[in-house]
Amino acid sequence: MNESETGTCAFCCKPMPTDAIKCSSCQNWRRDIFLLIRDYRRMATTQLVCLAIGLPAVLRLSFVAGKDATRIDFSGHREFSFDDFVRSPSLWLAVVVALLGVVVYRATQIPAARIGNRIQQLTGGLWQRWKV
Repeated sequence: MNESETGTCAFCCKPMPTDAIKCSSCQNWRRDIFLLIRDYRRMATTQLVCLAIGLPAVLRLSFVAGKDATRIDFSGHREFSFDDFVRSPSLWLAVVVALLGVVVYRATQIPAARIGNRIQQLTGGLWQRWKV
């Protein structure tokens, strides 16, 4: 075994192959698998929070923008003004919140996929069965 193929166990600090999942000395799982799974869960939680907060906020702000753009005349007739709708600060705030949500989601999606692939490599496909 070459020096480049040998790492150290995070628990007992004895040499072990870098592609091994368990240390042969102490029988502990590799620490970096747990760290990768923690990072994967953190990114998934960020995406879920982004969706859970962002979508209702965008819908509410869009509704307020539409309500601001509606005028009621003296006869009780409602008239919608597209110009007022476009100029509404609520609409632009909704656009900013939506764009921010998309940026956060995309920023976490690619690293999460990479982390998932790395976990698959380290566990030899076992993690896919645990994830379900």
